Amino acid sequence: MIGYKYRKSLLYYSDKEEYVKVMGKKTMLQSLENSLSLEDLLFPPTSKLTEDRIERLYDVFIKDLISTTYLFNKRIGEVRTSFKTITKHNSNGEEVKTVEAKEIKEEKDIIVESNEEPKKKWITQALELNDPTKITKNIMDTTQTISETTLKLWKEYIDSVLLVPRQLANMLLENYNKTQLHIFKQFIKSTQTKIMTFPFLVSHNAAIEHQNSIKTIRNDIFTKFSHTYPIKELSTFGKLDEVPILFEEIYSRSELPLAKPIIDNHKGNLFIFVHGFQATSSNMKTMKNVIQLRFPDIQTLCPVSNDKSTEGDIQVMGDKLANEINTHIKKWFTNITLNKIFFFGHSLGGILIRAALPKLVEYKDKMQSLITFSTPHLGCLYKTSKLVGAGMWLLKKWNTSKSLEQLEMSDSKTLSNTFMYKLSLMEGLEWFKNILLLSSYLDQYSPYESSRMEVGKKQESNPEYIKMANNILSRIKAESLYRIDVAFNIKKTSINSFIGREAHLQFLENETLLKLIAYSYADN
Repeated sequence: MIGYKYRKSLLYYSDKEEYVKVMGKKTMLQSLENSLSLEDLLFPPTSKLTEDRIERLYDVFIKDLISTTYLFNKRIGEVRTSFKTITKHNSNGEEVKTVEAKEIKEEKDIIVESNEEPKKKWITQALELNDPTKITKNIMDTTQTISETTLKLWKEYIDSVLLVPRQLANMLLENYNKTQLHIFKQFIKSTQTKIMTFPFLVSHNAAIEHQNSIKTIRNDIFTKFSHTYPIKELSTFGKLDEVPILFEEIYSRSELPLAKPIIDNHKGNLFIFVHGFQATSSNMKTMKNVIQLRFPDIQTLCPVSNDKSTEGDIQVMGDKLANEINTHIKKWFTNITLNKIFFFGHSLGGILIRAALPKLVEYKDKMQSLITFSTPHLGCLYKTSKLVGAGMWLLKKWNTSKSLEQLEMSDSKTLSNTFMYKLSLMEGLEWFKNILLLSSYLDQYSPYESSRMEVGKKQESNPEYIKMANNILSRIKAESLYRIDVAFNIKKTSINSFIGREAHLQFLENETLLKLIAYSYADN
């Protein structure tokens, strides 16, 4: 834009595309190499000075410049009116400046309110001049004025940034987050929202319902996106047909959950990411990074106490996890007040979190949310896949895996004496204000109903199993419980997809899913 002020006499070859747009004649392209004057190029001897030509000149040379300047000035107005500088004096009498946010008000001195009015005015003036030389001069004078205004605005913007760099970054991030949130909502289908008293045991066959509707939903989303959102927004998702669809069921204890504003400040909040079976803390890094990008002020912990040692007793691993969390809090929250604790657990990690909770009782008032990804809360007694069941049996025998034995509830002949049943009686779940259970009917590693804390048709004939589920759900005092079924679009091209393990891994590796969770459930 600023470069226009250096082109008062010549329009160089590099600008031939703009010239073609104005003139509408490709036959004149050769003349561009001859360095004709701007007036000669815009008004060849054979041309007529029509309103249509004047309007096209405006659209090419002036319209976008004014629009950009307007938006630039508006952004500066937002920054200038969003923050105020307060000068105080310290104990030594020295002046100390601090910045505080204040209510945003629309700036009154914005240069142009819209493009239509200046366009009509400019075209009218050009037609009244009725002189190519004067119109060309008008174009250059206008671009010159706009370029000078832009330089002035740029200086003001830099001054604003230097004054409130962090506050401005937070404001821009929040604007971005609001846009992302609006887009992500298109991929969440709320199939049920109920007011109820826990427990809720026997479910409808959600998996079949979701499988039957997913193709239609994807087609609808693709059609809507192609007509609604610009390409730069689509790039957030990569390939649209590979974006997971979330089927959301919300259960509220009192009134239906209402939309809340996005949380601005997570300072003092601790987010803990716990890995699953035969994994390490590094497996949780993608999840942690996505969440931390969404909430830059949070404190995070990816526990390492059970790295590569998930074959042992679950309670022992839970105690090690609790000790590591206690140590972390005492070390890092000396000068910062611990506000809330959020737990993220993948697979066995969700069970380890529950096993650790009794030793974290001193922080029970800090517990905000428990979010589990494909965690078999009701064990793996009823396995979805025979192939996976055989694999787990081999692992259990080969590595003498105590944890798999406990998950399969084969550690005792009586179900009520198994570890998983005893875990259902332990305290901890009642401390959380929100619980989110993510599952996928494509995941053959963690039984579908078990990941959702549900008792399906296959389990209805087992009274002890139903009692175990009742122990868990009746303990929950959360304001809301979310059951979220994730429909991945997985191509069956690998052994992992064939045996149903790919969906289990996608909960860790699918960045789009993790963004969906981070943006859509920020208030939880």
